[in-house]
Amino acid sequence: MPTIAKTPRIVTVINVFIIDPANQQRLVNILLEAAEKVMNIFAGFISSSIHRSTDGRRIVTYSQWRSRDDFERMVETPQMQAFKKVINQVADTDLHLYEVVDTFESNRQPGLDASYWPVRTVREHRH
Repeated sequence: MPTIAKTPRIVTVINVFIIDPANQQRLVNILLEAAEKVMNIFAGFISSSIHRSTDGRRIVTYSQWRSRDDFERMVETPQMQAFKKVINQVADTDLHLYEVVDTFESNRQPGLDASYWPVRTVREHRH
């Protein structure tokens, strides 16, 4: 499970894939396979989340790595290069590396009617 926290040691990779809705599930399957067969077994991998848009036109992946070097070494493996070749046939990609600036959490309970949710949020403060 991903943990989003402000830390200088973790690298976040966010990739937005723009696709034809007819290819959305195919790309989800490819990304799941790549995460399981390549990323999951690679040194420095922390987590990966795959999100699909409700209009079928985008998929966003959010992954966390111990370091930029770990991520870049994984990307250069022959196994990931083979996945990238297939992905590039069905989607345009916009990949960038990020660092967490800050996080906000709510004390709201999932499943409760939103009108009963307190408004208070908790902000992580680190300098």
